[in-house]
Amino acid sequence: MSVIGEALDLLVDALDVALPDVPVTRDPQVVRAGLASAGVCVFVRPPTVAGRTAGGLQLDVPVSIVLPATDSLADHERAYALLDQLLHLTGQNQTTRPPVPLGADLNPAHTVTVRIGA
Repeated sequence: MSVIGEALDLLVDALDVALPDVPVTRDPQVVRAGLASAGVCVFVRPPTVAGRTAGGLQLDVPVSIVLPATDSLADHERAYALLDQLLHLTGQNQTTRPPVPLGADLNPAHTVTVRIGA
């Protein structure tokens, strides 16, 4: 596995421990199953390379709380509680709302970008 893949797996593992009631994955195929079982899923999306240092790469990783395509108020209320936890865990203070494509659906999401080293 690449150093980027290993760094992403470490992020997934840390979030999985911190958010035990929510599926956390970096596999887009697993997101649908997570939505079906828990009604929400944390998706660690593919990163962009933000830079290179003597210690390795710096990655900007979008971490999305993905909601069902139904986009209901109840779904967003659940996401808000998770979003507060995710912001606290990552030390971030802002989010974006790009939808997450899953097959033919564009699922609503709340996204935090996290910088990690690889």
